[in-house]
Amino acid sequence: MDIHEDVIQQLRQSGLRATYSRTHILKALLNAKQEVSADHLYRDFAIANNDISLTSIYKTLSELESKKLIRCITLGRNKSFYKINNDFFYCKIISNKDSEIISLDKTVVNKSLKQFIADLGLDIEVESIELVIYKK
Repeated sequence: MDIHEDVIQQLRQSGLRATYSRTHILKALLNAKQEVSADHLYRDFAIANNDISLTSIYKTLSELESKKLIRCITLGRNKSFYKINNDFFYCKIISNKDSEIISLDKTVVNKSLKQFIADLGLDIEVESIELVIYKK
C-alpha cells in the first residue's frame, strides 16, 4: 500500500472523510523528519502550489488532533508544532531563545521514565508520556 492509500485508510478508520486538505496535511506530517508548525506547512504548500489556506490548515490540524492521528506540542504561549501520534512517548529539549528542538535518545529516556513511574509507586498502565524540557 502506498502512502496515499495509507493516509486515506487512516482518515476513514478515524471517521473522517479523505478531503484534499486532510490527505495533504497528513501526508506532509508523515513525511516530516521532525515536528512542524502550521506556518511551516502553509509555506511548503504555497511553494508547491497546493491551494490550502492557513485557516484550513489550522482547522484540519485540530480535526486530526481530535481523532488522535497527530499530536500538538505547545511551546510557551504562542507556538505549536505538530507530529504524527505514533510514539509511546515524546521527549525533547526546547530552547526558549530560538525554539530549537533537540531530540533525546528514546531508549535511555524510556528506561528512566519507566523507573520513575515505578519509584512513584504508581500501578498504572501508561498510554503515552510527554516530556518537554525548556532550556534558557
